[in-house]
Amino acid sequence: LNETVDYNTLERMIRNGHQPDNPCLLDRYLALGEARASAYRPAAARHAVHMRTYTTLLETICDSCIATHWRVLCLDQIYKPLIAMERLASTQTDKKQIRKLHNDLSVLSHYFL
Repeated sequence: LNETVDYNTLERMIRNGHQPDNPCLLDRYLALGEARASAYRPAAARHAVHMRTYTTLLETICDSCIATHWRVLCLDQIYKPLIAMERLASTQTDKKQIRKLHNDLSVLSHYFL
């Protein structure tokens, strides 16, 4: 993978399953997402980056037009942004949202995979 591929391009490649036999692509996307989140100070901004990553992976998991093994790989890695958001959750509302994300993931992954 070309090192100059930007985050948005990489995200589209992940979401559309462009290289389903290249798990390094997913590792790079997750690392870039983590680096982006770390660059922000307010917890809300870091949360937004992790939520974007989570949403991208969840949408990929639920897309039956994408290779199943790629979707399973995304499922195996979706815990990373989820755990990052759990660490940032400070209020009961935040924690309730995280529980809902866990529940949504459980229901959707069983339905689509």
